Amino acid sequence: MHPKETINQTVGARICYYRKARGITIVELAKRMHISKSAISK
Repeated sequence: MHPKETINQTVGARICYYRKARGITIVELAKRMHISKSAISK
């Protein structure tokens, strides 16, 4: 596995953890970030 992939997975896992801890859906997070839902769930 490439180191950049590992970093991306770690960041993604942290975003997921804190998003769920705050009760925010992927759609709500996307709206707050002004990006599409699909950009988050990649």
